Amino acid sequence: MSDISNATDRQKKDRSKIAPSDTTSYRDRPGVAGAGSARRKGSFEKFFLWGLAPIFCILLLLFFLGKIYSAQEPQGLQEAQGASLYPDLTENTEEASYASYRFPPVPYREFQSARPTDLHTHDIQEIARSLPPSNPSNGKAGAKAGAKSKALETELQGLAEKEKKPFVLFFALDDAGQYLEQVEPYLSFEGRTTIAILPNTRDAQVVAKALQVYNVPYILHLPMEPMGEQDPGANAIKVRYSDTEIEGLLSTNLQSISGIIGVNNHMGSLATTDERVMRLVLAAVKKKDLFFLDSRTTANIVSKELAKEFDMDILLRDVFIDNRNDVDKIKDRIHEGIAIAKRKGHAVLIGHVTREETFIAISELYPFIKAEGGILAGLDEYGKYVKEQKLAKQ
Repeated sequence: MSDISNATDRQKKDRSKIAPSDTTSYRDRPGVAGAGSARRKGSFEKFFLWGLAPIFCILLLLFFLGKIYSAQEPQGLQEAQGASLYPDLTENTEEASYASYRFPPVPYREFQSARPTDLHTHDIQEIARSLPPSNPSNGKAGAKAGAKSKALETELQGLAEKEKKPFVLFFALDDAGQYLEQVEPYLSFEGRTTIAILPNTRDAQVVAKALQVYNVPYILHLPMEPMGEQDPGANAIKVRYSDTEIEGLLSTNLQSISGIIGVNNHMGSLATTDERVMRLVLAAVKKKDLFFLDSRTTANIVSKELAKEFDMDILLRDVFIDNRNDVDKIKDRIHEGIAIAKRKGHAVLIGHVTREETFIAISELYPFIKAEGGILAGLDEYGKYVKEQKLAKQ
């Protein structure tokens, strides 16, 4: 116990050596834990003050010098830097926005490197309109530039006129016959179309009479068996039927609507791939002195090859225009048809009278089609136009 008491007395004496007047914290004294962290804090502040601060000042100075320099640049240079390198040549023209789907505009500064054949008519017209006007305020230099610009504009307009080759679009509108109201927009439409009437529908005869009055050609929309479970309708031609049954159905359907000029298939993705069935169909069509338009509801059609046996021309659909019931999408598909027609002289486009959006798209694009040199013709004129185009190529 005496040893313990002696140790305690020594600790008390050590504490008594610290003067009461010394206000320094015990942790801040040299050799006491915590003093090192204070020293490190002071070192970091010195590093920031003498190391990073000068760098910040230099960056700030460079920023202000840049501002002063940019303020002294010529105004024209600043405007040029702010201008778009690729101006939107289709701006403010509704028809041009439709055309841009197939014919994207060529930037103004790239047109000189393009051959005339690389430029679509639409591109040439828009580039010509985008040429910078002459500026008389620039004296002789401005007048010379203006004359050059005018000459170039005239040359491009001439190229545009040369590129406008006439083409023909044949629109066939399917599924008519249920209601007369569905075909009424096409009766007085300036562009000619062809209406495909389903047999055994409520207003089939009335629709045919109305089309005759307005000189709108129409064809039989023959129900044929599809792949899958879809119902093609009454009196459809099916592959399981015998020759006699198919011939009887063909006779009934062909006689159901008077005044038809041809036949196309309604559905038929299965029946149009069967050689036996199609031989019977083509034989009946030729016997009536009609044409057959294959809607190509499948890629494996046999009508084109069989037509050689019957020595008859088969019309083939080029584009389905209204797979999607949207005006803009339908216009896009019509533009695909226009591109095909410009390449080969004509194109057959198939839509449906049951969709109001289809007529809206056709009627709104009609002025553009005419401006491009296009014609909307009925299928009763198909032979005439195709013959003329063949003769023109010879």
